[in-house]
Amino acid sequence: MLLRTHVTFAVFLTLILLFNYPTANLIQIILLVILGAILPDIDTKTSKIGSKMPMISMLFEHRGFFHSINFIIFLLIIGFLTNTLLSIIWVCIGVFTHLFLDALTKKGIKPFLPLSFRIGGIIKTGGFMDKLLFVIFASFSIIFGLIIYS
Repeated sequence: MLLRTHVTFAVFLTLILLFNYPTANLIQIILLVILGAILPDIDTKTSKIGSKMPMISMLFEHRGFFHSINFIIFLLIIGFLTNTLLSIIWVCIGVFTHLFLDALTKKGIKPFLPLSFRIGGIIKTGGFMDKLLFVIFASFSIIFGLIIYS
């Protein structure tokens, strides 16, 4: 999926999760979830985040470690050890949304590394369905955002 689809899906899901729980920290939470939604693509030098840290894409295979449950577990351990678990949970929600969407693409993901089991779907990254999902998630995010703040 494209970056914009990952971001809008993560925001949409966050707004649904917080729908009955308005919070003063909504912007902070959304930013943490967006960070999580873009973080897995740090392993590809052509992504926005990966281009800032090209060394990582040299060390890690795209859709490898950063696209697995292991990465989420790693983040949760870091959050626990640094006493930032609540913030890291929001980042992990963003990572999970990224993994979920990439699991719907033709290339898929290997969520249970080191096992080679791959989950994949029929959506072409950057194709019609990717663009349609972006429009849907962006539209619903705006609607939910307006409802929450009205």
